[in-house]
Amino acid sequence: MIKKTIKQLWDINKIIERTTPEIENTQKRILVKLMYTPHLKFNELWDKHGESNKFAYHLKKLEKNGLIIKADESYKLTHKGKTIVAYLQSKTGKELKAPLLCVALLIFDKKKNNVLMLKREKEPFYGYCGFHGGKIAHSEYIFESAQRFLSETGLTGELALKGIFSIKTFEAKELSYNHQFFVVAATNLKGKIIQKIRKGTNHWVSIKKIREQNIFPNSEFFLKIALQKKFQWIEADRMQENDLFKGITIKKDVYF
Repeated sequence: MIKKTIKQLWDINKIIERTTPEIENTQKRILVKLMYTPHLKFNELWDKHGESNKFAYHLKKLEKNGLIIKADESYKLTHKGKTIVAYLQSKTGKELKAPLLCVALLIFDKKKNNVLMLKREKEPFYGYCGFHGGKIAHSEYIFESAQRFLSETGLTGELALKGIFSIKTFEAKELSYNHQFFVVAATNLKGKIIQKIRKGTNHWVSIKKIREQNIFPNSEFFLKIALQKKFQWIEADRMQENDLFKGITIKKDVYF
């Protein structure tokens, strides 16, 4: 799945890993309080919850890591702290699990009626054949992300946003992944294919023969969206057993 935000969360986790569960809860409780009241003094934050010297230790840790700042005897969130609390639940202080925002990039050689597929050589989903794409970086817009994935193949081309594919993946009825894909088509290509990349191996596949590959259950729906003239949104659940795909259920399929 946002590099800058993940690094910031890791900064907090490094503190937590060297301490006790009480410190984790105390520091997050401080951040949540400052989420709703921008300026609080020590006693207002402490509220006589635990020993004052331990509480002061936690405040110093948050200051040291640049998440809060003290000014005029009050504490407030820094910009870095504000980006952290955006990923905390306001009631519990637990870190939010957000859906993965991704691009699904379908690269077409229309003269040959082929689409470029990638045999994955990385986890998760090792060995499956799919289309190019991946997680959108924190600093990117949709087409910037799509362009980055296209450049990894050695190609350039024209990009078009064709639709959205929302998909939840379940293993033994428990939610494993929640992907929100922006489906982008790349045409009018230039350049030479790089066959072997870090993620796996590229190869052209006839649109009519993609079922002969070990494809993801949603691959055909990505293709359907990319080939439509209207903007399309599909919502689906896909099922796994022991990390192998066993099926997909379409819950919504609409055009705009």
